[in-house]
Amino acid sequence: MNTLSKFAVMLSGLVVASCAAVEHTDGSNSNGATANEKAPEADQYVIWQQSANCMITKSLKPALTMCVTGQGDLDRARKLTEKSLLQWLDAVRDLHSGVASKIVFSCTNPDGRLTVDNNGEYAYAGDVHLGSSSAEGTYLHEFGHAYACLGDTYVNGTAGACQDGQPHSVMCDGLLRNDLSPDDIAGVRAQFLQMVGTDGGGATPGGGESKPVIDPNDPDGDGVPTKDDRCTKTPGGSHVWGPGQWYGCATGEVVNNEPSDGESKPVIDPNDPDGDGVPTKDDRCTKTPAGSNVWGPGEWYGCATGEVVNNEPGDGDGDGDGVDDASDRCPKTPSGEWVWTDEYNGQWKGCAPGESPSK
Repeated sequence: MNTLSKFAVMLSGLVVASCAAVEHTDGSNSNGATANEKAPEADQYVIWQQSANCMITKSLKPALTMCVTGQGDLDRARKLTEKSLLQWLDAVRDLHSGVASKIVFSCTNPDGRLTVDNNGEYAYAGDVHLGSSSAEGTYLHEFGHAYACLGDTYVNGTAGACQDGQPHSVMCDGLLRNDLSPDDIAGVRAQFLQMVGTDGGGATPGGGESKPVIDPNDPDGDGVPTKDDRCTKTPGGSHVWGPGQWYGCATGEVVNNEPSDGESKPVIDPNDPDGDGVPTKDDRCTKTPAGSNVWGPGEWYGCATGEVVNNEPGDGDGDGDGVDDASDRCPKTPSGEWVWTDEYNGQWKGCAPGESPSK
C-alpha cells in the first residue's frame, strides 16, 4: 500500500488493517514466491474496512449494476469487470441464496463504479480506477478492495512482496494470478459473514462452479424473455443487443428465434423512451439508437459517442454529478467524476475525492 502506513494486528488468524484508501501499483519483486516457499495457508488476509460503500453489502439482488466510464476500450473494461466481480461473488454464493448472479452496466444508481483514466491503479470502497491496458489480475485485485473491502497483503509497501505463507494471493499482487487463492476466498467469506450474513440456502460448494437457478422464461439468463429473445442460447455472461433485430443476441451470434410477430415489440418506458438507462429529465440525447453505450453523468450524459445533444435538462444539477445544486457542496465538479453523497454526514456531498467544498 503505497505511502500509507499499515498497522496490523493478528486476531484469530485475521489481520485487521487501518487505512483510509488503497492504492496499488502492480509489479514483480524479488521478495515474492520462490521454489522452496511453503504452501499458502487459507487464513492470511487483511480486512481493510467495513463500510456501507463496500459493494459486498449490495450482494443480495439479482444483479450488481456497474457504471464504467473513461477512455480507451470500454468493452474490454466491462468484460474484465464482469469476470472479476463474478469470481468474488462465486466465492460467497453458497453462503446465501440471494447472492447476485449477473453483472449489468448502467450509470443510473450503480452499485459500483470503474473509471478507465490511466491515472493509476487504485480503489476506494465501491470505486475503482484503472488504466486502459491494466491486466486481468489487476482488475481482480482492485475489485477485492472495492467489492470485498479487503486490504493488500504485501509488506513494506511493495506489491509482490507477499506475507510469509501466502505468496500466491491476488491481494498481494494482481500480476501473480487471474483467479482467487484460498486466502482471498477466506477473506471475502469472512467479510460476507460479518457484513451480510447467511441464510444457509446458497449453492453447495465443491462442484467446481456455482449452480444458479434457471429462469424458465429466460433460460440463457441474458435478461431477455424467450418470447422476445432472437438468440435463446446466448453464452453465460455475454453482453447482448437491446430491442430490435438482434434483441438478446451477443455480437456475432446467429439468430435462432423468430418472435410470433416477426419482430420484437419491447415495452417503452415513458421515462426513458430511448432505453439507454438515463431518464429523459437527465438525458442530453433522448433518441439514442438501441443498444448503444452511453456516457455517464456530465455534459454528454445519456449520449452515445458522436451523438448530438438535443436536450437541456432543467433538473437543477449544473455539473451533472447526480447531486442537486441545492445540496451540492461542490457545484462545479468536472464532468464524469465520482462524487461523495451522504457519507461523513454529507460534508463532502457532491464533491469528487480531493475536491474542496466551495459552499
